[in-house]
Amino acid sequence: VTSHVAPDFKIALMPDMNSELRRKPEMLKDIILDLRKYEALYYLEDGRLLVSPYNGSAQPPEYWKQLMSDLEEEGVPVAFLPVLVGYEHLAKNGKLYGDISFGLSDWGFRDIDYAEKYDFTNAARDAKPYADVWMSPVAPQDVRSKSLIAWEAENTRAFRYLWDAAIEGGSQYVQLITWNDYSEASEISPSSGSQFAYYDLTAYYTTWFKTGTPPEIKEDAIYYTHRAQIFPFPEGVVAEKQRKPFSNAGKTPFINNVEMVALLTVPAV
Repeated sequence: VTSHVAPDFKIALMPDMNSELRRKPEMLKDIILDLRKYEALYYLEDGRLLVSPYNGSAQPPEYWKQLMSDLEEEGVPVAFLPVLVGYEHLAKNGKLYGDISFGLSDWGFRDIDYAEKYDFTNAARDAKPYADVWMSPVAPQDVRSKSLIAWEAENTRAFRYLWDAAIEGGSQYVQLITWNDYSEASEISPSSGSQFAYYDLTAYYTTWFKTGTPPEIKEDAIYYTHRAQIFPFPEGVVAEKQRKPFSNAGKTPFINNVEMVALLTVPAV
């Protein structure tokens, strides 16, 4: 599809190691060999295919070493960039996987209090002893109606915090974690809920990340964000469709604020 719609658009492989591949990891070799026929795959300049598995630590380093060796014999050298789950285990996982990795990444945090607890703004620096490349995770929020759990994103503040960590921290790559999108409310694509807020902010921060300079603002834009549902319920109001409250999965307490982010051509009040 990309060859017809956007020939310059490349796709980095991110096998989900929490899927069927967790039970049948031997499938991954054949999957990669089958996919290599597509021109849209993302390769590094040195010719290696970038493979960035979600929850890469679901398989031991020996598995990945063997897989990379087998693929190289098939003419597919691999640059391994695992997305780890649990940044608090960076040192442990870095020692395990760093020697075989082109770079490292993590699923990251969804609220600022939890991220600050582990000094996440310096993630690229702290990962440097294990790999030269750090892929910084950036997600707008995480609200899982299916599980009734949420992290307090403080409107767009957590999203902007993660972008700042990627830009100021010196990350070489960014993963916009949006592939669970609507089921976890992490969509960046325009939607009936978040509309164009995250979409437009992503354009702004992506340009900043790529160029190293905040882009010039040529037209004023103001973004308001607020919860779709006020809480707690007013006295006497009973929930009919949701009888169990959301649990806070993070460290930042739930808030109920209205936020304004203004991108202006000149300072204003």
